[in-house]
Amino acid sequence: MEEKRTDSVCLDTNVLLRFLLEDDSVLYIQAKKVFKEAERGQLLIYLDEVILAEAIWVLLSVYKLEKQVICQIMTKLLVCKWLVNPRKELMLKSIGLWSKTKLHYPDCWLFILSGSLGFGMKTFDLDLMRMAREK
Repeated sequence: MEEKRTDSVCLDTNVLLRFLLEDDSVLYIQAKKVFKEAERGQLLIYLDEVILAEAIWVLLSVYKLEKQVICQIMTKLLVCKWLVNPRKELMLKSIGLWSKTKLHYPDCWLFILSGSLGFGMKTFDLDLMRMAREK
């Protein structure tokens, strides 16, 4: 097993949501501390694609935030240098595509990912199928 890096953390959806929503004062303070350490250069935060997708789903379906608001929040977060993921550019492209289409975010992710890999796509989603044919 690899040695743990004390200057890096994998962020869970619940920490991200508490930070963004500020809906639990105790947990918000703890989450904010993580983000402040990252802003000061003391910590790198790894945000996985699955966590991003889950956070988007929760913000949209549970908290009923507008799609464009979510796109703005997530884009602002993803451009931070202390937030790391080797596919961060693909995540940003997926959010950009999602902001301009009626596709669900995971469909946008799959479309962008398949293109970056040079893969075709198989789907039963008619809108995604149409987009895949046009690329």
